[in-house]
Amino acid sequence: MGLKSDPSISVEAIIAERASTVFGPDARPISPAVRSVQNGRPILDNVAGARLHEVLEQEGKLELATLRSTGGVLACLHRESAPTERASQSETPPWGPLPHAVYACLSPPRRAVVARIHSNTPLRAAGRRLSAGAMNGKNWCHGDARLDNWCVRDGAPVLIDWERSGLARPELDLAALLGSIVALVLQKASTSTGDASEVRGAIETALKASRSMLAAALNGYLAAGGARPDPWLLGGNVGNLLVCRAYTTSVVDPHDRTLALLLDVGVGLIEHPMRWRALCPSGGEVYVHSN
Repeated sequence: MGLKSDPSISVEAIIAERASTVFGPDARPISPAVRSVQNGRPILDNVAGARLHEVLEQEGKLELATLRSTGGVLACLHRESAPTERASQSETPPWGPLPHAVYACLSPPRRAVVARIHSNTPLRAAGRRLSAGAMNGKNWCHGDARLDNWCVRDGAPVLIDWERSGLARPELDLAALLGSIVALVLQKASTSTGDASEVRGAIETALKASRSMLAAALNGYLAAGGARPDPWLLGGNVGNLLVCRAYTTSVVDPHDRTLALLLDVGVGLIEHPMRWRALCPSGGEVYVHSN
C-alpha cells in the first residue's frame, strides 16, 4: 500500500502493513493484511478463527502445537528489522501517582491494588526497573502479545492490534504471552467451588498443568531461532503483567479471589523474579542474571 509516503498515516498502520509481509515458522504471514486505513489507523483483514484465549479455555482443546507456533511467530518477528525507531508503548502497572480524577473513578478493588503497590516502595522500584529493562532493547516487538491479541486461523496463530509495537527486548513480548497464560490458568482455577483447601488444590494442580503450555510456547520460540531469554527479566515482567491484570480485572467484591491471586503471584515474581523457574523450569534453570 505504500503507507510510508502518506504523512497522515499512523505509525501503527505502517507497522501493521510491514508485519503482514513477515512470515512465521509455518511460512504463513504472522499478521493479517491491511485492508484499509481509517483516520490514520489500520483496518486488518478479518481472521475467521477464535482468539487464542478462547481456544485454550475450551475443555479438551489444549493446543500445545498452536502455542509452540505462537512462540515461533514471536521469534520470527524479533529477528526482523523494525519499520519504526520508536520504543514499544507497552502497558505497565500504575507505579506512579494517579490523577485525582482517575483515582476517584476507580472501583474499590482497583483502589485496593493501587494501595498495595503504592505502600511498598521497594516493590515499585523493582517493577519500574524490570519494565525499563524490557523496554531497553532494539528488537522489533509487538508490545502487547497477550492471548487476546492472537487469532487462530486453521491452527495457525496470527497477531493483531499493533498499536503498542516498537523497539524493546524480546522478554517484553514473551512476558506478555506467558504471563497471560498464567493469568488464564489462575482465573479459571480461582472459580473452583469447594472449601479453601479444595480451591488451593485446584490452583496448585492448574499451575503444574500450565508448565506444559508455557514450555510449548517457549520451546517454539527457541526452535524458531529466538534467543534464550533472561529469566530474571522474563520472570519479573510476567509479574508486571499479572499486576496489570489485577488492576484491570472487573470485579464487584473487593476480596475477589481472582484479583487476589493475580496480585499475589505478580508481586511475588516482581520481588523474586527467579521464582519463574518453578513455573517454567525449561525457561530458566541454566541462566544467571548478570546485573
